[in-house]
Amino acid sequence: MGPVSNLTPLLIELEAVVPVHGLYFVTAHMDQLDMFLSKVAGEVTQSLRAVASVASLLHCNIDNSGEDA
Repeated sequence: MGPVSNLTPLLIELEAVVPVHGLYFVTAHMDQLDMFLSKVAGEVTQSLRAVASVASLLHCNIDNSGEDA
């Protein structure tokens, strides 16, 4: 819970974009690590694709707004 309760608020205060939850794993479940990481990788990939899409749109809008000036 450390990344979510400690790091995320700090990053947001610094105006950072935090598109995914912090990653932490209970070592007692080490036998399930591959399954856990596969699931997390899918979720992170989906979130980062969405962020990349929005960033691309914002970048296009900034480029286009400069042409009118």
